[in-house]
Amino acid sequence: MLKPPDIRERLLRAKYPAFLDWTLAGNLDPFFPVEINFGRPKPSDPLPEVDAGLRALAEGSAASIGYGYTLETAKRQTRINEQTYPTRVYFPDERNFLRFIGKEREVTTLRYLVAETNRVTPEISGWVQGHPTRLLQVADRWADLLKVLRYLCDRPRPGCFPRELPLDVSGKLLGENIRLVREILDTVPGVTLASGEDEARLGLLAKPKLVSVRFLTERCAGQCGSAFELVTVRLSDLMQRPFPVPYVFIVENEMTFLTFPAVSNALVVWGRGNAASEIAPLSWLAERTLYYLGDIDAWGFKILGDLRAFFPNVASLLMDQATLDYARAANFVTTGAELPSEHLRNLTPAELELASSVAQQHIQVEQEKLPRSLLSNALVLMGLTPVLP
Repeated sequence: MLKPPDIRERLLRAKYPAFLDWTLAGNLDPFFPVEINFGRPKPSDPLPEVDAGLRALAEGSAASIGYGYTLETAKRQTRINEQTYPTRVYFPDERNFLRFIGKEREVTTLRYLVAETNRVTPEISGWVQGHPTRLLQVADRWADLLKVLRYLCDRPRPGCFPRELPLDVSGKLLGENIRLVREILDTVPGVTLASGEDEARLGLLAKPKLVSVRFLTERCAGQCGSAFELVTVRLSDLMQRPFPVPYVFIVENEMTFLTFPAVSNALVVWGRGNAASEIAPLSWLAERTLYYLGDIDAWGFKILGDLRAFFPNVASLLMDQATLDYARAANFVTTGAELPSEHLRNLTPAELELASSVAQQHIQVEQEKLPRSLLSNALVLMGLTPVLP
């Protein structure tokens, strides 16, 4: 037999979402009373258990606490005496239902948001009706989002950056919620969005993707037409103008990027924590000798595997058991983040074994902790002699 906490949990899991849908749809069919399948006792159930279950139900009912479900009982003759059994548990109306599950204020907020939506931007009412939970999640900024949505409905493809919309809202608002805005506008009849990324689909300008590159010698910079050791260029430009170097190193950490040892005919690319998405369009990297140096943890190996989906030629650097053993001895192994094993792909057997091991142990070796001498020695073993300053 269910107890009051069990009833509340079931309502929140199933009945409350259905109630929100019913509320927004304006359904004329009655939602109440809400009947609760409370686990009706059988005649064979021990009487002490029936008594305890009935007491718990009674103590949590509207008759006891002033709100919530109504409990109906009936008396039944047993072989020993007359016994009281619960026969029905139900919520007669919205007030008792919402107060019992603690959602009165939330539903009041939802109805206000819906009313404001219908007043300001009725075109998106279809999305609102189908997404009550999502609407509640952005309740704190919905008034400002309505201004943005109204503007984009009236002026599709404004041709400016998200922060430049002439509205009295935070400049960060659209950028931080652009996927939601695009999703909503996708449902508006008569509004046709372009193809591409979210900004492009909304007719907005997008910041160009940038790639940071460091030439590892002054001579290498000159061969690549640069007067500077470190440059940040548009990804689109770098797609069209590959650098003529035979060796490319990819690192995730900025400190490793800035302190990578100088070697001839090579450059280092800063992956910014997600190398695969950052440099995947640079198809000319497939023609280079390519190395990846990442953290020895589950996520580092995931990035390595993701890179190999685009560049099968990429080899790992200092992501091996020997480096992990060195880090243990030097006492700079730390706690790593979790990652399901199915995300580990495109790894060699040795890499997969190590990746699985560090993932199971939740440990990590951060690449910036490795001494430069260790990296320099690894480069020498690869036949790349560091250049002295």
